[in-house]
Amino acid sequence: MSHADKTNLAAGRRLSEAQLAKRALASSVAVFALTSIHHSYGAYVYNTPWRLHAVIVSGAVTLLMAGLLKVSESSGVPRRAKAGAHGFVVVGLLVVSVGFGIFEGGYNHLVKDVLYFSNMSPELMRRLYPAGRYELPNNSFFEITGMLQIFPGVLTGYYILLLLALARQTTDGYHNQASVVSSFDIV
Repeated sequence: MSHADKTNLAAGRRLSEAQLAKRALASSVAVFALTSIHHSYGAYVYNTPWRLHAVIVSGAVTLLMAGLLKVSESSGVPRRAKAGAHGFVVVGLLVVSVGFGIFEGGYNHLVKDVLYFSNMSPELMRRLYPAGRYELPNNSFFEITGMLQIFPGVLTGYYILLLLALARQTTDGYHNQASVVSSFDIV
């Protein structure tokens, strides 16, 4: 990508690194909210209290991301700021985007529902979604809230990837202003 293309891309977004990081954090809060509703409801409806672990995990991940972002923005020690930024990126991409968005929302719900309503064989359905861990679609609210986790999860990843691209432009010399979270230079 040429210098002009990168400059136009950044200008078209009109978002700073700090804004992108805050949007990534906000979308991870949305994942936490949906996950809490979805798994609490599933624990109640299906009498599976073990589902509540996802509420705890997603809450802890959201708090961790907020803490890591704070460290990356406010640490006077460059190595600590960079470590905070690295942690923010890794946790956001792997846990929130891939774990909750793509795996939980995508595989556990969207793919399951598509296969089920496509009249996939019951044997294949139970091989892919074993009884005890998965419920075959029988509750619209549970399935819809499960699938909805895709959107904020993927959005978290999208904002983090934009953040990394913008940070890379900054380190490549395309922006000369000081960056609030220039420690996101990890690519």
